[in-house]
Amino acid sequence: MRLLLLAVHALFASAVLSSAVAQNIEDYVSVQPQADWVEMQQVPAEPFEAAADLHRAYRLLDFQERISPADINRYRRYVETLHTSNGVENNSTITVTFDPSYQTVVFHDISILRDGQQLDRLDLAAFGMYRVETDRERLIYNEDLQLSLIVPCLTSAPMGHN
Repeated sequence: MRLLLLAVHALFASAVLSSAVAQNIEDYVSVQPQADWVEMQQVPAEPFEAAADLHRAYRLLDFQERISPADINRYRRYVETLHTSNGVENNSTITVTFDPSYQTVVFHDISILRDGQQLDRLDLAAFGMYRVETDRERLIYNEDLQLSLIVPCLTSAPMGHN
């Protein structure tokens, strides 16, 4: 068996903005510290034995929202344990789809916990950015963008290491 923890912290903010026409990822996405309103949840330290036979097991799913008259902020945090090479292969890409006309994406952390060390994998330059036109054949263009990151150096680690 193999074990790897992958943590992704991101804030998705929705606000009324003008239409996005820029092509640089930095025009749509930023890296910032976690917002003060987010209540940090602890990842359970004990082994998750019930999911030991799965390729992937979520250790923590954290969804928080802050709604104000001006905007809606959504915080998402995913912490996964990848037990097998199949789990790594099928879960090594982080994808975020958003509408740049009214949404922005803020990443706080993308890291791998291996052998007790946290390895930073958050590099905006490594992301691909693509237009998503799901209804193009019907001549409907929604202008959504999709960010995609193949997490570098993501391999499974020996069981028992976090």
